[in-house]
Amino acid sequence: MPRHLHRLVAALPIALALAVTAPAAAATPAPSAPATTVSDVRLSAPVTRLVGTATTTLTVEAHLSNPGGVHPVRAVFNDGNGAATCPCLVVRTGTSQSARAVDPQAGNDRTVPLELVGGTPEDGLWRGTTTLGAVNAGIWRVSGIFTEDLHAENLFDQSPVTVPALEAAAFNLRGADWPRIAIAAVPTPRADRPTVISGTARLSRTGHAATGLRLAVYGGGCEMAALSEGALLGKAVVGRDGRWRTTTTTADTAVCVRYAEAAVPTAAPGSWAAQVVRTVDLSKLRRTVTAAPVAASAEAGTDVRVRGRIWPRASGGDVRLQRRVGRTWRQVGQAYTGTTGTYTLVATPPARGANSYRVLLRRGAFGAAYSKSFTITGR
Repeated sequence: MPRHLHRLVAALPIALALAVTAPAAAATPAPSAPATTVSDVRLSAPVTRLVGTATTTLTVEAHLSNPGGVHPVRAVFNDGNGAATCPCLVVRTGTSQSARAVDPQAGNDRTVPLELVGGTPEDGLWRGTTTLGAVNAGIWRVSGIFTEDLHAENLFDQSPVTVPALEAAAFNLRGADWPRIAIAAVPTPRADRPTVISGTARLSRTGHAATGLRLAVYGGGCEMAALSEGALLGKAVVGRDGRWRTTTTTADTAVCVRYAEAAVPTAAPGSWAAQVVRTVDLSKLRRTVTAAPVAASAEAGTDVRVRGRIWPRASGGDVRLQRRVGRTWRQVGQAYTGTTGTYTLVATPPARGANSYRVLLRRGAFGAAYSKSFTITGR
């Protein structure tokens, strides 16, 4: 075989190999955008010692740089029970894995949202604040950061990550004689009267009343997790006798009392100096349902709206419209309550004369309930 043909045959396997591998090389993903870099992390407060009901503001700062910019992002924490608008820094006393506090009521694990206060999103100073009380004594450190590109994706939520730049920042707060909150037994809620939630707040060492301490009372699942905000039920101020009191018309499985909450609307759940939880016995709770037609009479065969409300208020309550036929009640309509516990059904008098109706609230977390019967006269 001529020498030039030998060279051609020898080159064929190499050419074929290149042809096969070229598409795979083209499919390789491009490198991800540069991650945010963190530097100059600082913790500071105007005072280092608190006594009694006094509070201070802990300021959290970090220098964040990213060629693509650091942008606000919604973060979901704790199996979806908490959320915050980040970038955020996580600060706590104790270790990087768990908080350690001087009192079990203390909220010593905070997620602090940051705002740009200097520079640009590409290279700027970010700052956030949280309120500390004497009960939050300890050495505060930064245990994690959450940005658009610096976080971990979990099955049901997301979590902050640690970077070396966080380790140096620390703030030592000393505290003494902080308030301790107690909640009295909560009576079984009733639909026809407000439920009284009350208790005491006294200083832990002297036993003096925590006079003037402002408290916030929550329900709505506030006890489910440390980052669960819950629903505000009411507010109270501790009197000179150390007692506090508020009322609510809702029914919850537990109530939570907190003080020194973050005043910033964008603050993450969990930003309070202290919290105490009390479960509520709902075993004897009796649900109610109201029903009222918009008209007492109508032409036979025409529709009449029936409106009402269930208590405790809840969405998804299964309500059934029933019409009396002889000695039995027959279902003639169904609806589900909205977020305020209200519903609308439609009654259609089948013929002339009086027609008796009632509404059944089917059994859910609690027992079933019936409305008072009402009459719609067909003309």
